[in-house]
Amino acid sequence: MKSSRIFLSAIALASSAAIAATGDVPQWRGTNRDGVYPDKGLLKQWPETGPELLWKAEKLGKGMASVSIADGRIFTTASRKGGQFIVALDLATQKELWAAPICEKGGECNSTPTVDGPLIYAVSSEGDLVCVKAQDGSVVWKRSLATDFGGSKPTWQFSESPLVDGNNLIVVPGSDSAVVAALDKKTGSVIWKTAYTLSGKGHDGAGYTGAVISNAGGIRQYVTMVGKGAIGVDAKTGKLLWHYNRVANGTAVIPTPLVWDDYVFVSSGYGTGAALLKITKDATASAVAAPKVDEAKVAELTRKLEELKKTIESRRDARSKHEKGTSAYEAADKLVQELKPEMSRIESDLNKARGVKGDEPGPVKIPGSPVFADEQYWLNAGVFQNHHGGMVRIGDYIYAGKGHNNGFPICIEWKTGKVVWEKERGPGKESAAVITADGGLYFRYQDGIMALIEASPTGYSQKGVFKLATVNGSSWPHPVIKDGRLFIRDQDALLCYDLVGKARR
Repeated sequence: MKSSRIFLSAIALASSAAIAATGDVPQWRGTNRDGVYPDKGLLKQWPETGPELLWKAEKLGKGMASVSIADGRIFTTASRKGGQFIVALDLATQKELWAAPICEKGGECNSTPTVDGPLIYAVSSEGDLVCVKAQDGSVVWKRSLATDFGGSKPTWQFSESPLVDGNNLIVVPGSDSAVVAALDKKTGSVIWKTAYTLSGKGHDGAGYTGAVISNAGGIRQYVTMVGKGAIGVDAKTGKLLWHYNRVANGTAVIPTPLVWDDYVFVSSGYGTGAALLKITKDATASAVAAPKVDEAKVAELTRKLEELKKTIESRRDARSKHEKGTSAYEAADKLVQELKPEMSRIESDLNKARGVKGDEPGPVKIPGSPVFADEQYWLNAGVFQNHHGGMVRIGDYIYAGKGHNNGFPICIEWKTGKVVWEKERGPGKESAAVITADGGLYFRYQDGIMALIEASPTGYSQKGVFKLATVNGSSWPHPVIKDGRLFIRDQDALLCYDLVGKARR
């Protein structure tokens, strides 16, 4: 999950253009993965009942994935009887064209497909990576982030959306042997892997977002968030360039980093916070030495943690066989929850064995790297933390929903970290997925409330609010805007609203 346009650079834009025709939304959070959509002429004020619902497509299947749109087709992922699938719909008629299997195991599929011309890529919750043909969904090649790259499933399983950059397909297994991996997008063969054991607080394995492209410090690189925090890897070699651990937490690192010029803005929830980093060639005095590590203790605790994760995963599988709200589900859920304190204890001991003391970890100079992630400022959780709704940058300001499991609207001056304005409670409840287009902020709240807020540093100004036509549980998938229409995935349903108004249709 960002600027008044976050121009990644001429090179990054050229790469993005290569994967989408004009006006398409080929991947997670738009062409540049920044939540910024180019549409103009959108309604500045919504009617009292909200924009008109143009259509509703149903029977998609379960999942929290958003949608990508290209060449007159809509793509998403969903869990159905028989496993997890990439689903293709005709944009004009909403008719299902095909459903391509990703894996046979059930689970909540959260990966938004990435479209690259005739090919589509997605990841299952189990880490199955598949490349299929856009025309008919036939499989071109398959890999596994778990078995092929040693990736271990994070608590809420794999959720990333792969990144296409030229001939590279970038994925984030999160393992010591392949923190990040570049594959040939046509064949799935390995181009390079980032082999590095990240230290510090947090959890092992991948985070919950894919990579973004940056040219910070004059080096083309892939920036992402993993269990141990924010990282940047060399696009040519896959070597780790920098690591910022302070933004990690022991539960889940989710929001997509914002990148522009030499800067990276990162945040995570669970009481963590946010930071502005400047990727520079000057390793300043603020760099700290890598902590002293008790390798034997780390190995022992890592083994225990992996065994516990397997037990939790087994219990989650047993829980998934029951309907939510039933006594059987509650009993199975209790067996899952009772292991979490033990997991927290082991993770805490593991951090100590790795030399981590409280919230001390800051920038670390990676041996041999020509650049360094210099912390410009740190915002503690009380000032700003983003759970999983994402952030956008427009000019000199960052807009987002503030708080863990909350979407309190906030505007931050990115250069200083100063809070320009904030509202304790917006029109909706709990977390909020945030995107922007044509001077407006689109807040999709967890309780199914959709709000339009003016993207202005002068103050909070609400321009419309309505309840989504369907609310099938937690309303989390990020909205998409294309051709004056708002697309909102809601588990089994996909809603399409008119953002232009009848006079302009």
